[in-house]
Amino acid sequence: MNYSVWWERAYRLAKAETLMTLSCIGAALFLFSILVRVKATYRIDLAVTTYFQKLDHPWLTKFARAATFAGNSSTIILLTLPIGAYLIWKGDGIAAVLLAAAHLSLLVSTAVKHIVDRERPGEKEARIYGGPRWSFSYPSGHSMGAAAFYGFLGALIAVSGPGISWGAWVLGAIPMFIGLSRIYLGAHWFSDVVGGWTGGVWFVFVLTTMYRP
Repeated sequence: MNYSVWWERAYRLAKAETLMTLSCIGAALFLFSILVRVKATYRIDLAVTTYFQKLDHPWLTKFARAATFAGNSSTIILLTLPIGAYLIWKGDGIAAVLLAAAHLSLLVSTAVKHIVDRERPGEKEARIYGGPRWSFSYPSGHSMGAAAFYGFLGALIAVSGPGISWGAWVLGAIPMFIGLSRIYLGAHWFSDVVGGWTGGVWFVFVLTTMYRP
């Protein structure tokens, strides 16, 4: 392995404009996490949950469950294997390694969950449809992991050529639907999802910065 290539790509993160962007995203997430911790977002969280759950419909519930499945950590890991193998076969091992690195977002979300220590929506506050509800609530691991994984995949497609840029938009929309599904199913609050998306965007920026030629 050519370690000098990785050092050069990692060094890009130390550039002033890159550090500024990462710091701004990180600071926004930190401040937002404080608001969540002191329950300053509770009213809007409850209002958003109430709105989405009023849309209750069998086909919408099925769609939400499918979206949540797409954001499961096991699903993302299983998708990484064939996609990573394809990237290596194409001679783009760097993309394969960085795609695997997107899974670090799952570890980060778990760590933040234990720091913020927020309970998930209760039965008195939301209709609970079942599905993955382990650990604490903030941030949404589904939202952060999906934003990092599908977002970086979208970035890879975006830089591969304008002819297939529509694929980048589709992949970029997947984390949005996954996050909204978590609210609809009563598994997360709106602020959990926003925190997850923000963390995922941070990872996408890091990975894309390291990937681009």
